[in-house]
Amino acid sequence: MSALDLSGGVAVVTGAASGIGRATALAFARRGGALALVDRDADGLADTAADARALGVSVLRIERDAIERLVDRI
Repeated sequence: MSALDLSGGVAVVTGAASGIGRATALAFARRGGALALVDRDADGLADTAADARALGVSVLRIERDAIERLVDRI
């Protein structure tokens, strides 16, 4: 896997619903990487996930309630 080829890898992107996080997630998707996307904005996260899936990669969405449960468990 080269620096530009992320196929076979997974990128975790926080703040993926908008701005730099969204742009980063889609850049990783264009390079073939599966994504784990994290954000509190469920609607924006769904939009980013849909756009990434349209690029042919698998996406796991982690929304606010999951983040809060993780923090509580830690």
